[in-house]
Amino acid sequence: MEEYFSKGLSPKRVLELGCGPGRNSIYMAKQGCSVSALDISEKAIIRVKEREKD
Repeated sequence: MEEYFSKGLSPKRVLELGCGPGRNSIYMAKQGCSVSALDISEKAIIRVKEREKD
């Protein structure tokens, strides 16, 4: 992903299925993407929401 963004490429919207702890979702949001992150685990979604505040 870093190589993708380093080339100046950036999608406007991202849908990440199975986001887990949200590392990729948060990274893409910091790169200016509008991210929708989904996971079957409610705990994973709670962790993502906590991490995005940092």
